[in-house]
Amino acid sequence: MDARLWVNRNFRLLFSSALATNLGDGLIAVAVPWLATLLTDDPMLIGLVAAARHLPWALFALHAGVLTDRHDHRRLILGADAARLGLSVALVTLALTASPGTAPVLGLAALAFLLGTAEVLRDNTAQTFLPDVVGKPPLERANGALWATERLAGQLAGPPMAGFLIGLSVALPFGLQTVLLVAALGLIGAMRLPGKAVKPKAQPALAAIREGLGWLWRDAVLRRLALVSGAFNFVGYGFFAIFVLYAQRVLGPVDNQRDAMRVAARFQLAA
Repeated sequence: MDARLWVNRNFRLLFSSALATNLGDGLIAVAVPWLATLLTDDPMLIGLVAAARHLPWALFALHAGVLTDRHDHRRLILGADAARLGLSVALVTLALTASPGTAPVLGLAALAFLLGTAEVLRDNTAQTFLPDVVGKPPLERANGALWATERLAGQLAGPPMAGFLIGLSVALPFGLQTVLLVAALGLIGAMRLPGKAVKPKAQPALAAIREGLGWLWRDAVLRRLALVSGAFNFVGYGFFAIFVLYAQRVLGPVDNQRDAMRVAARFQLAA
């Protein structure tokens, strides 16, 4: 990695915020479906909770792109992370107070869906924000650093850490995610960038989406990549929707902290 990239204070702040938010995402990837298994033993409801967090990517990714093009990127990230912070506090409260039953599970699914919606906006905006932070020459290296952080924090470190915390209390992963989101908000808030006017597009949002889809469809390479990625993600999310339930019932019961860490580590390895 080019050391000159790390001289950029704004990039360091963005990188640190990405580290915090992706670690939090890795925590709740295990904690949300795990909490669902404590509230119900119905596989359909447990799968619903796990799927609810990923459904917004199919529903709102294109709309998030339109918003990203029309509004200040830094403010959108701050708004999305602030929304996620509020939802994380609600998840902590639910984990501490909810009793088994259908209503708490549906409430958990609703919170997971809203959290996923805010995540769609945040992640889409962050990808578009990066060129404003580092400029064009180091963009490839900066993007690689953020991608590596997402994988290491969200898929390698987060799930086993969630297992350790669940062994102590199921509310702890949500509590740590709340702390990480507070840190991410502070880091993004500390960034100082030159003012850049973002003018709303005259084109209606649906027309902009149609134009973007038309452009994607005409590009053969990107079209194939989008279709393959979409199919892969569809199958993968379907698998992960019930993975915690499979790990608990088939791979072995969870009776203590060591078992919780073992199952969460298997979740991470499968990812």
